[in-house]
Amino acid sequence: MLRLILALLLTFGLIDSGIAQHIFLGERLPKLKSLKWLGGHEPVATQRARIEFVDIRNIACRESIELLRKEIATTESNSQLVIVAHTDETEATRLFGKYLSPTFSVALDPHGDIFSIYDVKFVPFEIITDNRQRVIWFGNPLKPNQPMIEENR
Repeated sequence: MLRLILALLLTFGLIDSGIAQHIFLGERLPKLKSLKWLGGHEPVATQRARIEFVDIRNIACRESIELLRKEIATTESNSQLVIVAHTDETEATRLFGKYLSPTFSVALDPHGDIFSIYDVKFVPFEIITDNRQRVIWFGNPLKPNQPMIEENR
């Protein structure tokens, strides 16, 4: 029985991506609070949201940021995309400033306070919520459940 449970957890990616974050599927996500939003662009209420935590010093995050920038530039989104950037305003402006829009916001987190609130242990880390802010997916966006990501863009 234990082997079956472990196999299911590994299959759904819960062991390596979810337990450490104290975020649970189907549960409401605590409200994202930030002292500062890049360009004053706070997120607006939408049906769905994607929240991605990145640290530009991390090589995997640089790859994820490039994918996000391409996505933002070429895709019309019907969900809110929020980046929580563990960086300063100058670097965040360089990376994301020209992409700010009603559906794209960047929370500045130079000291890692928001990362701590959500207990994020690895980056990049993404959370997808439904229209009631319940978590429907979370984990490494570079190893996503691709149909889930596509469906929530």
